[in-house]
Amino acid sequence: MSFAVLHISKGKGSVGGLGRHVEREKVPLNADPTKQNLNQHFIQTGRPLSVDIQARIQEGYTGKTAIRKDAVKCLNIVLSGSHVLMKSIEKDPAKLKAWVEENRAFINEQYRPENVMRFSLHLDERTPHLHVVVVPLKDGKLTAKEVMGNSKNLTELQTAYGKRMEKFGLRRGIENSRASHTGVKEFYGRINAPIEATEMAYKPLSTLESIKVRINPDNVLKAKFEAAIEPLVKEVQVLRHERQRNTTLSKHAIESYQLAEKQYKIQSEKLLPTMKRLQEENFKLATDETFRIQWMEQVRKVQEEKKNQEKKRGLGL
Repeated sequence: MSFAVLHISKGKGSVGGLGRHVEREKVPLNADPTKQNLNQHFIQTGRPLSVDIQARIQEGYTGKTAIRKDAVKCLNIVLSGSHVLMKSIEKDPAKLKAWVEENRAFINEQYRPENVMRFSLHLDERTPHLHVVVVPLKDGKLTAKEVMGNSKNLTELQTAYGKRMEKFGLRRGIENSRASHTGVKEFYGRINAPIEATEMAYKPLSTLESIKVRINPDNVLKAKFEAAIEPLVKEVQVLRHERQRNTTLSKHAIESYQLAEKQYKIQSEKLLPTMKRLQEENFKLATDETFRIQWMEQVRKVQEEKKNQEKKRGLGL
């Protein structure tokens, strides 16, 4: 059984992050970067989302009072369906185009084309879906409360959307099932979770109560994030080990140097008296050698003189 999915929430605070997400200026952790070229952005102005929203409010708001700083300035809408059928639609370009056009017509009818700021098809995540951003203007008033309506209006919106999607094999989720999506983060976790989890979320509460296993979307995103950074974690661990090893080696080297320096000092102190004695002996020997040389020189001169005298006597001189 395949269900049509329409999730709507109020855009609160800064819309800068929402704009970067929709237009893929920043790739989400659960998206495949190699499939970025498959995404289609049907509304592109070249300006930041916040600028376009503010321009539309200035153009369409006719109220007499100033807009509150905490006013909801946009609605965040995601349109999709059960995973298996949406992947089947994605494989058929003609059917995918027809599905997108039907969704755009539905959004324009519900919120008026001039209030639709972004309309993007995301095919880089697990389940194909459309991401839409709408300014909640109605009769010149900025009123998310009136545009979204009460629980009855939201139920009627889900029913109307389900009927429009029936031609694609998608039907409305079981009414009054008490299934809820508290935010976009949780919703993304649901449409990107395995199909069994998505189907289970739309079963009646009586059935859900008998199922003990629950899918936590945050855990799904956490697992994908951990898988993505696992190589980096391992590399950091290797580098940390190398650093510890080098630190240990450096410590040992310093200790060895200090020990060698200490031993050298001890040995030098031990050898100092011997070196002093040797220096004295060297000096004495040097002095004795000088005396010996001088004495030998004197002996040589005496012998030389004696030879000369004998030579003279032999000649009768």
